[in-house]
Amino acid sequence: MIAEEFKKIISERIYISKTTDDEWDYGINKCCERLINLVSDNLEESIDYIKNDCTADEFSYLSEVMEEIAEKTQSQEFIDVLYETAKKYPEECKDYNILSFIKDAEELIAK
Repeated sequence: MIAEEFKKIISERIYISKTTDDEWDYGINKCCERLINLVSDNLEESIDYIKNDCTADEFSYLSEVMEEIAEKTQSQEFIDVLYETAKKYPEECKDYNILSFIKDAEELIAK
């Protein structure tokens, strides 16, 4: 199930953030790459997870790769669930400017 792998990648990303003060580019990039591939390769299941089970922290870290996932998948459904989830976490969206990441991701989808 995607939930376990999603949580594992985000946990590793949070660990890197806390232990290196985001100064370990290789580790951050590897986590981001794994998350992009996981979500893109399992898009339907990922959308369901984001919509129903994604925590505020997970959503915040997902914002780091929203654009890459949108560009790779070309999925309007992915964008729609990001907007829907953003409504659940207004504080995080404000603190991390997540809506701008969603808008940028949406612009990468060929219409």
